[in-house]
Amino acid sequence: MPSTVCRFSVAVTLIVGAVAVSWAQTQPAALVEQARKEALKLREPEQRAIALADVAVTWHRLGEPQAVTTLAEASETAAQVEEVVARPLTWRGLAIRAREVAPEQANQFAERAIEAAEKLPYAAHRAMVLREIGRTVADPARAKELFAQAAKAAREISAPVFRAAALRDLAGAMAATDPAGAVAFFKEAADAVVAIPDTDETAGLAQQELVTAWSLVDVEQALQEASGIADERLRQVAYRRMCQALSEASPDAAMRVVPRLTDPGQRALAMAAIAASLPASQAEMAAAMARAALGLGAQLPAEDQARLEADVAVAMAAVDAPGALAMLTKVDDEEVAGRALGRIALMLAPSQSRQASQLLAAVEDFEVRENYQAQLAPVVAKTDLAAGIELADGLLSRRHKVRALLAIAEQLGSSTRE
Repeated sequence: MPSTVCRFSVAVTLIVGAVAVSWAQTQPAALVEQARKEALKLREPEQRAIALADVAVTWHRLGEPQAVTTLAEASETAAQVEEVVARPLTWRGLAIRAREVAPEQANQFAERAIEAAEKLPYAAHRAMVLREIGRTVADPARAKELFAQAAKAAREISAPVFRAAALRDLAGAMAATDPAGAVAFFKEAADAVVAIPDTDETAGLAQQELVTAWSLVDVEQALQEASGIADERLRQVAYRRMCQALSEASPDAAMRVVPRLTDPGQRALAMAAIAASLPASQAEMAAAMARAALGLGAQLPAEDQARLEADVAVAMAAVDAPGALAMLTKVDDEEVAGRALGRIALMLAPSQSRQASQLLAAVEDFEVRENYQAQLAPVVAKTDLAAGIELADGLLSRRHKVRALLAIAEQLGSSTRE
């Protein structure tokens, strides 16, 4: 069976024909209306409601009166959601979007979300949903109340591993508005991790997940917590996961963790992840770091080797695209190879939109291809509107199609106003 990149090698020899796009299709309003029709076809009411709310936001940004009626459609659809966890999360989603379209309704939607969340029978669900609502409400005092309710629910969870996860995620949600409170909850989560029996296989994973989340808020405190992991192998994996999590958020912070990695394989994975996330202005540095990582990771098991080679390929693509693509032919994991190709396609898109589209067409993993195609469509549309619309129209996932069409419409609207 040919690999993703083998298929790519055939795809790149093809010439993409120009797609005829009518004048009407290039108008922002026509694209938004097309997105609305796609949104209405979504089967699950929670997905349909959020998609319609996104359409309403775009109508609003284009200065169109349909924003109000479409938001009303979203509200009517949200009222149809029966699944107990999806219901409050859907109202929360509408509240976030309504702030821009109809601020007075945003508060109403938020209160409906809170009311539904407080009725959830399971503490873990209640803690998660109240946390997510608290993360997004506009009133700081109300957010603090919701975080307190989420904490109370989290403490009701009997299993230490799930209690630790709930407290950890709550700390991460609070970090931007209440750093001191976040630290307190990270420490409480650490106490819950300690309570997990040593015989429980999830104990090590819980430690790693805690320090990884903590590192995104405070690297030094996370490093101090990670240093207490008794098992050397688990500790090294924890440091590596911290680097990977930090690589996109803060490559500089990730580099502060690298010296703790004494295991060559784990260090290689960390360095490759950082290299793949460095900005285009540091392409040469990224390539050099990636090559060094590849040398360190020679003894990694097959699964880790695939991830290493994928990140190295992404890091090298800006300076040696043929070499990067050749490396991906060795990656048997279609999802891993597909994500790498998707990232490379997004890098190429601003200057080489046709080549980027051909690369993405070679990705065999459906979910990966659809996700990156939705991201690629508006990027390509900036330089080749017809090709961008073709990519959006070619999406099979209606959720992704709505997202891509709305992004292109907003771009067109912005250029028209300028």
